[in-house]
Order: sequence, then C-alpha cells, then structure tokens
Amino acid sequence: MTKQEYRDLVKANTRILYVYVAVLIALNFVPLMFVSSLDIGDAIRCIVALLLVGLTVTAAMLIHITYHANRNGLRCPHCNAYLIPVGASYIVIASGNCPQCGEQVLE
Repeated sequence: MTKQEYRDLVKANTRILYVYVAVLIALNFVPLMFVSSLDIGDAIRCIVALLLVGLTVTAAMLIHITYHANRNGLRCPHCNAYLIPVGASYIVIASGNCPQCGEQVLE
C-alpha cells in the first residue's frame, strides 16, 4: 500500500467516526434537554433508555470501524496491529513503518 492510499483510507475511516459521533450526540444529548420537563420517574426511564441506545450505537460503531480496518488492510501484515489509532497514523505516514513492531507497511 502506498502512503496516499493509506491517507485516503484513514480519512475515510475518520469520516465514518465523525458520523457515528454526530449520531451519538443526536441520540443522547439532544433529548436530554427535554428530560428536565419530565417527572423524576419518567426522566430516569428516559435516561436509561438513552444510555442503552448510546451503548448499542457505540458497539455498532466499534464493530463497523474494525470491519472497515480489516477489509481495507489497515492492519500490520507482520504483527496484525491496527494502523488507525489517532497517533499511529502519523507514525505510519512519516516512517512507513508499523508503530507496534517497526516493520515496513507502506511502499
């Protein structure tokens, strides 16, 4: 994989992450503005439901991002480490090597 291909894949993965974060905010924080108008019992049920939805969306996000990384080769072929964590992408682009094992992963 070339550096440009790697950059494009990391950008696509980052866009997916931004979409999931926006969905989490919309599902959890926006409805919480209206919880204050409910009585305490309804408010607690609403908050618990929102937390369960948030956990489900977070699990789906992690599964999807992991699938995307596996499908597009964003793992080191030598040690199988992910090459998409926040700091790892800068190391991979700068050196062309895996931040975990140090082996070359980019052409």
